[in-house]
Amino acid sequence: MYDKYMGSEITSLPFWLNFLYFIITVFLTFYIPGSLILRNIQLAKLHRIVLSVIIGMVMWGIQGYFFGYAGMRFLSYIYLLTFFFLWLFKRKHIIKPTKQSSQKISPDFITFGIILIGVLIQLSGVWFMGVRTPAGLIMCCGHPPDNNLNLSLTNEIIHRFPPNEPGMFGHPIQNYHYWSHFVFAELIRVFHLPLIATVYQYMTILVSAGLGLTAIVLSELLSMKKRFIRWFLFFLYFSGELTYITIFFVTGKFHLSVGSVENSAQFLMNYPRAMAIVTLFAACSLLVLWKQKRQLSLFILFCFMCGTLIGFKIYVGIFAFCGLGALFALCFFKRHYACLIPIIIAVLWGIIIYIPVNSQAGGLFFSGFWRSDDFAQIPQYHLGSAIMALEVYKQHDNLLRIIEYHTLFFLLFIISTFGLKLVGILQYRRSLSKVPPELNLFLGTGLITNFLLGMFTMQHNGGANTFNFLVNVQIIGSFYAALAVSELLEKNVHKRAEYLITCFFVLLSIPRLVYMVQQNVQQLGISTSVISNKEIAALDYIRLNTPENSVILVDPRAQLTDYDGVYVAYLADRPTYFSGVLNELKSHGIQYYGRERIVNAIFSDTNIQKVRENLTKSKVNYLLLTTPMNLSIPDGILTHEIYRNSDFKLLQVNYH
Repeated sequence: MYDKYMGSEITSLPFWLNFLYFIITVFLTFYIPGSLILRNIQLAKLHRIVLSVIIGMVMWGIQGYFFGYAGMRFLSYIYLLTFFFLWLFKRKHIIKPTKQSSQKISPDFITFGIILIGVLIQLSGVWFMGVRTPAGLIMCCGHPPDNNLNLSLTNEIIHRFPPNEPGMFGHPIQNYHYWSHFVFAELIRVFHLPLIATVYQYMTILVSAGLGLTAIVLSELLSMKKRFIRWFLFFLYFSGELTYITIFFVTGKFHLSVGSVENSAQFLMNYPRAMAIVTLFAACSLLVLWKQKRQLSLFILFCFMCGTLIGFKIYVGIFAFCGLGALFALCFFKRHYACLIPIIIAVLWGIIIYIPVNSQAGGLFFSGFWRSDDFAQIPQYHLGSAIMALEVYKQHDNLLRIIEYHTLFFLLFIISTFGLKLVGILQYRRSLSKVPPELNLFLGTGLITNFLLGMFTMQHNGGANTFNFLVNVQIIGSFYAALAVSELLEKNVHKRAEYLITCFFVLLSIPRLVYMVQQNVQQLGISTSVISNKEIAALDYIRLNTPENSVILVDPRAQLTDYDGVYVAYLADRPTYFSGVLNELKSHGIQYYGRERIVNAIFSDTNIQKVRENLTKSKVNYLLLTTPMNLSIPDGILTHEIYRNSDFKLLQVNYH
């Protein structure tokens, strides 16, 4: 059923046996190193397992980062063997949970039922990526060009580090956070796991379940009750925006197809952020443990994980850095000077990760009320007359009216985007007192700064991508939404009223999620998202019959989706010269115009000498064309055909 491509080779194991093999690799690479780091900390069994896996995942990325830059990636095997033998020797010395701490864990059907349903909802957006059907390989779900870029980038890191842009071989990757792909790539490189299945079937389960499990661990470390845990999980997995409700109130019609920023059904569609959020929740658990046990090593580990978030997702990293800044001020004010150095080191570590790849990313600039004004222009709201009125008032400098319209559009955006989670604003002193001041300060500072950055700034390179700050607020704000609701229901509401409130929240959340899941499943039948068997056969030929360092140039005239989102690079397992232009090179701010001119000259120039010169400049080894396409020069002069089927042909370049 599923494609078995693994980049450099084909795995011979069935899908589910590979999944079992994947679990074993997670135990070896994530759990064992993480459990050794936490060996002196008394933890309940579930807490130790979850935190060990997340900490080990971060450590796995760090070792690959250092060994990769050092050009000694073989040391990953030494890393694994060292931790494995240390674990065998010291596992008896790991502090066991006491009976009291073990009793804190009381999993129940409702709690894990929420996680199970939530995981299935999130998997619907990505899990069928790479499914093999009689028609070909399905590139479905979410945004296929981004999915293909994820796989191509992962495959690129398997072969070389630092990685090149998958769609522009020879150009180092820039303006992109690739540590999540780095973790996948290191697993696949070391253990020869299947590429597509590992990224979109195996790891997605781990990350999605990790979202709920880290939430449970954080909640139980805070000694929260079941009611809070269930609401926390509910807001994480089910409650998103209320755009369809605001459209109904404005126009009297329902439009479930219109979304705001993002909802939980799209969580895994942005892999870097998904892994960063899970890591952030694990880091928050370490902060709580430090507050309880006052072991400086826990605070150091917390800071180090926050610094690493820059590599997973810059926007989540900025959230953590804002929180670290607030903690720095608090520690300085309370004269806890020992805590200042780990924060400084974490910031420096984040800068070390950020600068080599993102030095040309550009900065932020103030955009005023652009985001909420732009949101009001969604056609389904029918607010065209209001938008025009605002422009008239701006031309006449009518300040009161301008403020009025900006405020209305602002409120429309806020209610639509954050929806039911706005209840998190309604906090009591008693509810906030259940959370350590350090955690409140860390999360609160991050939420406020991210909200302001998301609402009122844009990027010089990336434009409106600052919406990612608002997604952070929407996801992490689930914590305070759960805190407010659980506190309200704990003492002030009758049992019957609690059922009514629960039904109200659930019924408002279901329609949009059901619609999103339905759309995700329907993509399976979209023919434009299928890579045909004829194309796969051509890519298989390249992978099996050309040298590994061969550079492939895909004919842009063929209008293959590889031009939009690079996929030849990982399916053929060969670097490509000019692919993924729309969703990779432009998005990353790559200056590709010189290469584009070379490619256009190769395929359109009629002068043999000029074609030869441009082929020499490109240093490509093979040209992949569809059978109707030909070079403008006769076959056999500069190239000769080495493969053909009814739809595709492969030309080898002659340089002699």
